[in-house]
Parts: sequence; C-alpha cells; structure tokens
Amino acid sequence: MTDVVASYEDLIKETFISPIRSVTVIDDEYPTFSSLLEGNTNLSDKRPNTSLDDSNVDRLRKIIQMCHAKYCWSIDIFDGKTPALGSNEKNPYLKDENSIPAHIHHSDLIILDYHLDGDSNIDDGSRARKIIKSLDSNNHYNLALIHTKGNDGDIKKVFTDILLEFFTLAPSHFLNTDESISEKMDDWLDENNEGRGHLWITDNIPLLNILEVCKQFSSEKDLNPLNPACPLHAFSSEIDSLAKEIGLDKTDLVRWRLTKQLKDYHIRQDNSSRTDLQWNWDESTNFISTSKIFISVVRKSTNNPEDELIGSLSKALCHHNASPMQLLMARMRYELDERGIGQATEIMNNRYAQAGWLFDLLKNGESDYAHEKAINLHWEQLANASRGELRQFSKRILAAVKNKHNSDEKTIVKSFFKECISKRDLTLGHLNAYSCSMPVRNTHLVTGTVLNIDNEIWICLSPACDLVPEQRTNTWKHRIGDNHLVFRAVKFEKIDLCTANNRANKNNYIYININNSPEAYSIGDSNPHWDIFYAADQGRFIEDTSLSLLSPRMIDQDETPELVMKPLKATAISELRYEYALNLLHKFGVSQTRVGLDFRDQNSLWN
Repeated sequence: MTDVVASYEDLIKETFISPIRSVTVIDDEYPTFSSLLEGNTNLSDKRPNTSLDDSNVDRLRKIIQMCHAKYCWSIDIFDGKTPALGSNEKNPYLKDENSIPAHIHHSDLIILDYHLDGDSNIDDGSRARKIIKSLDSNNHYNLALIHTKGNDGDIKKVFTDILLEFFTLAPSHFLNTDESISEKMDDWLDENNEGRGHLWITDNIPLLNILEVCKQFSSEKDLNPLNPACPLHAFSSEIDSLAKEIGLDKTDLVRWRLTKQLKDYHIRQDNSSRTDLQWNWDESTNFISTSKIFISVVRKSTNNPEDELIGSLSKALCHHNASPMQLLMARMRYELDERGIGQATEIMNNRYAQAGWLFDLLKNGESDYAHEKAINLHWEQLANASRGELRQFSKRILAAVKNKHNSDEKTIVKSFFKECISKRDLTLGHLNAYSCSMPVRNTHLVTGTVLNIDNEIWICLSPACDLVPEQRTNTWKHRIGDNHLVFRAVKFEKIDLCTANNRANKNNYIYININNSPEAYSIGDSNPHWDIFYAADQGRFIEDTSLSLLSPRMIDQDETPELVMKPLKATAISELRYEYALNLLHKFGVSQTRVGLDFRDQNSLWN
C-alpha cells in the first residue's frame, strides 16, 4: 500500500499549530479568572472602564470551551488592567514599569485585543503594540492573533499600525530622493498651484502600496511608471511629459512622490532595517512575520471562535508559506522540547559518567575546554534523541513539496526564494560557507580558527591537542615561559566568488561569512605561505574574539637587519567546521585530501 503524502499546508499546521499547549487572552472586554472568583462580573456593575456584556462573556466562554474541550490547551485571561500590561504605570505585579510578565512571552498563542482602554476613538492601540514589540524581542517564538473590532470595523488600519512598528527604511535606500530633485519639484509646485489638478501628486497613495514597493522593488529602474507594478502606473504618460518639461527622469518623479508620501506616513529611517520582516494583506487573510513572532489581525465577531481564530490563523500561516527549512527548524525546537527531558533523564541515570564528569570539572574547572567538552557531549546526546524523527519529518516535507508543485527543482526553489534564482553564485557562496564554516564559538584558538591579522586572512592549522590552554605548557615553558602558546597558521588569499564556485572541489578553497556575506579564499596551488605565531594568555580570546600575538619579523635598525618579536593584533572572525579544518591540516602537513567534502559546484544548482 502506498503511503499517503501529506499536503504542504497540513505540514505547516502540524509544525505551528499542533505544538500549541498554552493560550493567553488579553482583552479588556473579558472577565479574568480573578474577577470571577471575587464576584466582580455583575453585568449591572457601573464601574469606570467596565465593558462586560452578555456577548463578550459568551464569546469568551466559547473560546475557553474550544481550548479545553477541542484542543486540550491551557488558557489564561488578562483584562489588560490588572496588571496594566504595556503601560508606564508602576505595578506591583511587574519587575519594572515597562516590563511584560515572562509567562506571557512563553505562551504559545496570544489572543490580543488591539484597544485595551476602550474603543478606537479613545485608544490608539499603543499598549497593544508595546506588548507585540515585547513578544518580538524575547527568545520564545510566539503566534499572536490580534482579535479586534478595528477602527470603526476597519482592521486594515490596525494591520498597518502594527506593521509600521516593525518597518524602517535605510537612509541609503534607492527610494529616498536626492535634494536636487526635491528642489526642482518645489520650484515647479510653486509655479503650478501646488500641483492641484494632478491626481498623482495630490491624491494619497495607500500606505500598503508604498510598502509593497519597498518589499518587491530592488532598484530604481523598477520605479519606471511603465512598470505595471508601479503605484503610479496609471499616470505614466503625464509623468513622462512633466519629466521632460522640467529636465528630470520619470523615475525621479516617481521616487519624489513616493518619498513625500513616506514622510506623510511618518516612516522611520534607520540603518538597521530588519531583513526578517515579511507581510501580506488582502481582504481574506493577512500576516506579519519576523523570526520571533507571527501575527495575524482578525475581525472580532459573534461567530464560532474556532473558525474565527484557529481557522484564520491556519489560513494566514498557509498563505505565509514558510520555507521547508523553517518547518524543519521549528520542528527541531519542538522535538528538543518534547524529547529533551527523556534524554536528560537517561543521562542523569548514568551515575558513573556523572561522577567522571564532575571529577574532571573539579580538577580542570579553570579551563574553558573542560566545560565545553562536557556540554558538547551532553548536547550531542540530546540531539541524537530526535534525529530519527527529524529525518522522517524532513522526508515528509520533501514529498509534500514535490507533490504540491509537480515541477523541476529550480521551479520549486523559485516558489520559495524568487530573489535567489538570478544570483546563483551568491547562493552557492552562502551554501558552501554554511557547509565549511561557522561563527566563532570557542573561547580560545582551535584548529581552523580564521584570524584577521593586519587585514590578512590566516587560518590556525596546529593540531587540536596543541591548542588546549595549559595542556602543552611544559613543552615550551623552559624556552618561552608559560604565558604564550605556539601555533602555526597559513595565509589565504581572497578570490572571486564565481571563480571559487567554478572550481569548488579543486582542493584549494574555503568559504566564510563576513558580515553576512560569503567570501572565498584560496590556499594557493603550491608553496602555501605559512608562519609561526605566539599567542598571549595561552591563546585565549580577550574582548570576545581578540587575540594578542607575537611573531618573528626582520627590521632595519641602524642599517643592520635584526630579527625581533613584533606584537600583532588579531581578531577571530570565523571557525572552519572540524572536518574541513582537519582536511586542511592534512593537506598542509602530509596528505592531499579534498577540502570540499560537501561543497557544491556550479553544475549542482540551476542553470
């Protein structure tokens, strides 16, 4: 019997909705459990800010029943007043004036009313937005449904208000207009009644249309009004005529208009604009997604809460269409949470291993290496507990993707990563850098530490046993003392990424990420440039990844060359994965093994 292939949409729901265990509702229209116990839910109560009525209580009753009876989820209720979440009021329940309780961060699903202080005519949603930003700043991934009546029934305004909390535009963005263009347009407006009668100048462009330009357009040429996706496409002939009249390019006029509109909408300018922000709005569904939170705005009604809340969440998640790797990473977090305690118990039951670890740590506790070794062994055992389940889930993802698209590999990749298809070398660079290297994770030199020494790239290629601080001190102590660690390093030269990708398996290249950009380096075809360095404090890093070195250098002193020990400043910028460092060590020392065990050359991706 052939196994039934799950749909990709089913896997999305399995990944993000099935793991939900706890729900937190924050809404000033609902009674809290405390108020129920205190008997403060009398609907005739005329206290200020009391907005409870039969429809609100009935809606909450249905939500609680859905959570308990249908999904077996725990649920907690806050009215947004006790405590006053997201406010600046001093509150005994909270650690400080501006904090959000940590247990809200750890709730799997947040159902948040947007107006916590009455309706939209007196509350602009600032407290709700503050709660959302707090959820985005913690390290627990949250799903958040903004359950609201909106602004006079309009939830689009709520959506855009929340989106603007996350969106910033870099000052260097191509959309920002040059001063010279603004000056020419100001002169023209002064002479032409401020542009009245020109609808493309006087009519507001919807905010989401402008933000879509920022998301979809990659360069100034996309702003050509002849482009159907341009927000001013309907006025292309008028814009073209005016551009010729005042001596500007038509894309300059589009840029000027969009920039002016961005200022009207108070779009923030910031060099640190985030790359993990995704969003979509249409009348049937919407979402805002970052690496920390997934948000969907849902119109509050008297309908079945399961369809209104969970149905809307499912639809939004499927519309977002998280990539296969996102699904796998989310499943890894879930598996670690689900299976971690069982594996931890198994580790703890091995009392003999515990006794050995403890003795080793007590004896060598001053060495970071001893702690790292113990942690790595435990971490590996925790990971192995989920490896089989994750392998099967990965296979299910692949089968679902192939079944959904029923097309070639390039087309499938394009459906998730459209912007990458035209940048094959950059994609290969990132892929190979991920296979080859990783951020610095050790606190001292290791085999494969990538060092920037005087703006040159060197790689430490001494054996690992020679690099553990204090482990080989006696070998060198009588010659150089016990402070310095001696290591050997090889110099690498930067080469063009395309050239490296063309010859990725020629045993000469490494790839590392520098400032999130992949770079390729070569050891050279023959006679690699190597040197001996002496690292202070036994090779331990200072100030995160800095290192003080000494190296023999020839200097001219009174016209007589002299060999001296020159101080050098070095910074660890990356680490090669161990198998790649080991292969380089072998290549440099004895054998000619291949570096690129898992590298992909240009023939391995789309043409």
